[in-house]
Amino acid sequence: ILYRGVTYISTAVMMHLAAYVGQKKSPLLVIRLGGALYLATYVALFAGMNHMEKLMYLVAALSGSGAAFYWTGHNVLVPNYTTNTNPDIGIAILGIIQGIMTLIVPVVSGFVISNMRGNSGYRVMFGVGMAAVVVQLYVHTKLYPVEQKKHVSQAKLALKMVWKKASCKLMLAYEFMRGFRD
Repeated sequence: ILYRGVTYISTAVMMHLAAYVGQKKSPLLVIRLGGALYLATYVALFAGMNHMEKLMYLVAALSGSGAAFYWTGHNVLVPNYTTNTNPDIGIAILGIIQGIMTLIVPVVSGFVISNMRGNSGYRVMFGVGMAAVVVQLYVHTKLYPVEQKKHVSQAKLALKMVWKKASCKLMLAYEFMRGFRD
C-alpha cells in the first residue's frame, strides 16, 4: 500500500513538471526523461534487490516519476505522429499493443521467475526491462522533431469544468474507483 501510494503521489506531482518541461522544451524530451527515469528504476531494482525494504520509497518515486514523464510525453506526441483524420486509429493500435503486453508480460515474467533459483529470475526480468527501455530510448532518437506550440495553461479551465460538468465528475469518480482496484 505504501509503495503504491508513493507511486501515485509522485506520478500526480511529476505530471505537472512533465507538462511544464514539455511546454518549455519539447515533448520528445519529456518522453526521453520518462525512459531515463524508468531505466533508473530498473537500475535501483537490479542493484538493490537484496535491500528492497530500504529502497522501496526510492523505487516507487522513480517508477511514478518515470510514468508521469513517459505518459505525459506519449499523450502529447500521439497527435503529432498521426494525421488529423486518424489519431483514433493510432490510439487504438497503441491500446491493442498495450493490452497484449499487459496480458503476456506477467505470464512470461512469472514463468521465468518461478523457474529460476533465488533472485536469478528477477535479475533476468529486470535486465529485460532495462534492455526494453534502452531500445525505446534509441527508437525515440529516430522520431522527427515536433513543432513547439506556445500556449497558456488550461489548468484553471480544467478545474472549472470538473466542478461544473457532471460528465467530468463521473470520469473522475471512475478514475478514483479504478485507483482502488489498482
